[in-house]
Amino acid sequence: MEINIVKDSKNAVADRREIEFTITQEDRTPSKAEVSKELCKKLNLSPEATVVVRMDQEFGTRMTRAVAHSYPNADALKKVERAYLFERVVTKAKKAAKKAGEQEAPAPKEEKKEEKKE
Repeated sequence: MEINIVKDSKNAVADRREIEFTITQEDRTPSKAEVSKELCKKLNLSPEATVVVRMDQEFGTRMTRAVAHSYPNADALKKVERAYLFERVVTKAKKAAKKAGEQEAPAPKEEKKEEKKE
């Protein structure tokens, strides 16, 4: 997945960055969570304060046009964005943290029980 920034502007009234970008994907359209993660890595943004608002797949191509909003912190995001978008960001961040914690922790080894033969 390759992200190309088309427009990056500051909205002083809403206290946010509005980022318009295109995504060139290899096989399938990526999810908003995947796009948000890659965008945050590329622009050094906070994942908790960034939300992908819209993604439009262009018919017959491997290109998606998207819009994201990035705020200084999660509280600013909560004040301005619609409630369901905020909840989506929070829920996905919790799931990602939980998944990362599961991957880091080694799986417990199962003990083999020896059967007594009489």
